[in-house]
Amino acid sequence: MIRLLARHFFWRFFDNDLVSPDSDAHHTAALVLAFLAAPSVLVSALLFLKYGNPWLSAPTRLSMSLEDKLQCISWSMTVMALATIVVWDALALDTRDYAILGPLPIARRTLLAGKLLALASFVATFALAVNAIPIVLFPLAYLSSSRLPFTVAVWVMIGHAVSCLGAAIFAFFTVLGVRGLLWNALGPRLFRRASLPAQFILAFAVLTGFSSLSVSALNQGGPRLYLSPPMWFLGAYETVTVRGIMATLAPAVQRLYGLVDLELHDPRQEYVGHWPVLQDLALIGALAVVACAVVASALYFASHFRHASHLRQAAALAPAGPRWLRRAAAAVARRLIVRDPIAQASFFFTLQTLARSPRHKLYLAGYFLVGCVLSYTTLVSLSAARGARAAAGPGAAALSLQIVLSFFLLVGIRVVFTIPADLRANWVFRLTTRDDVRRYLKGVRRAVAAGVVVPFLAALWLVHAVLWGPDMAARHFACGVLASLVLFEALLLNFEKLPFTCPHVSGKANVKIFWPGYLLGFSIYTSGLASLEAAAFRTSSGSIALVAGLLLALGAVVLYRNRVLARRSGFVFDEAPDPALVTLGL
Repeated sequence: MIRLLARHFFWRFFDNDLVSPDSDAHHTAALVLAFLAAPSVLVSALLFLKYGNPWLSAPTRLSMSLEDKLQCISWSMTVMALATIVVWDALALDTRDYAILGPLPIARRTLLAGKLLALASFVATFALAVNAIPIVLFPLAYLSSSRLPFTVAVWVMIGHAVSCLGAAIFAFFTVLGVRGLLWNALGPRLFRRASLPAQFILAFAVLTGFSSLSVSALNQGGPRLYLSPPMWFLGAYETVTVRGIMATLAPAVQRLYGLVDLELHDPRQEYVGHWPVLQDLALIGALAVVACAVVASALYFASHFRHASHLRQAAALAPAGPRWLRRAAAAVARRLIVRDPIAQASFFFTLQTLARSPRHKLYLAGYFLVGCVLSYTTLVSLSAARGARAAAGPGAAALSLQIVLSFFLLVGIRVVFTIPADLRANWVFRLTTRDDVRRYLKGVRRAVAAGVVVPFLAALWLVHAVLWGPDMAARHFACGVLASLVLFEALLLNFEKLPFTCPHVSGKANVKIFWPGYLLGFSIYTSGLASLEAAAFRTSSGSIALVAGLLLALGAVVLYRNRVLARRSGFVFDEAPDPALVTLGL
């Protein structure tokens, strides 16, 4: 029974009831794991070229390998943390589990045991998918063309496994502990509201915190070094590896490896100088894993036994904000933004789905997070050169921040449009959308423009007004609104569904094939538009010309869209995945 429940809970990590019933969770899991394993294969192959020089001495290899080892540890920790954040809601037994399995003659401890076994399988699957290949290939690449015996490679494999798998386990328990802390502190009702911001902040911290790590921190020292989790496991890597080598190899080989003769200079002296710090970091890492596992487990079980009896079938969340304010906003929207009753239906349906559905908000936050991470790297580079360019006004890099964020926000909205809110309720639109495609999509476009694009860019205008002045911020705002509308119109040109009403079918975008084109389009849109703005904003006439050009582009896209919609007779409500076997029909 426990194994059956564990299998059910495990596949729930990869499956949900929003996708097409014909899709396969096993196929999705295989693609995810293959995607995670592919970088490991590529990096390991490149390391053979890096360490293939037969004239590299053993001490030089030690110093060179520290950066690569740190990157492997950071990658393992990042993937496990992000994977745990993505399945945040499935980490514990939820209301649906109790609603479906609760009436069955299954003891609560059996349900809990099945969930715990599924969590263990989840951690093992992702940790091994990321680290199984590097555990074998990295030591072979690291010691290629060297005079060191195979025994050294075995100890490097052990050190790689201990450090990278330990980093993954630490990342999992950290996210689990944060979730348990929020659940116990806020309770089930407030926890549902705080989950999405907490997931976003955690993911942003993981991506920005681990991306800037470097071994140079060992030379700089200071308290920040001892507060870096990847550095802890780098210390564990070197401690396990070197202690094993010292215990098994002859003194002559130890001297060759660079661990005995302390009178020699760089690079042997440099590595040995790091040795006391690495040992301290290894001790901190071991204590951190144990402490984090104990605290996270205690919070997990406390939340389970405290709230298990109170979990029941969840009702739909009420929309946030006072009722009078919602009525006033709806009245303004009906009078000023969208007057057509048909368009009003899709207008309010789109906004309320985006505002109420946790699943859709999570997907949208994920895309927006990518834009925030890219913008963070730009902000770091801008802050380094802030003094030299402060008087020259905003450059292309500074102007690109708004463009990148709006790009990923709109692409995220386009993606979540394909994820249904509730397939059982789409019969309402099936009956009414036969000849009203243009009117329904009119409400969708205005919902995104008035409910997402303008408020988001207005919030950025406040920041830009403080930094650059109201005039420059107003120009940037106007160009941002027009460019966003052009982009969104282009994204909806081939969209044949009513948002949130059709089963989601993965793989239709063929990202695996067309990703170079998508990357090129993103680069042209963001870099090209930012460069145009930087050049146009130098003069008033240039700003007017750029706004006029964006208005012409928007008009051209609208005319083409109207021609496309004129040939469309209705929406697609029953999209199925492509067949595995395609015949010629002869």
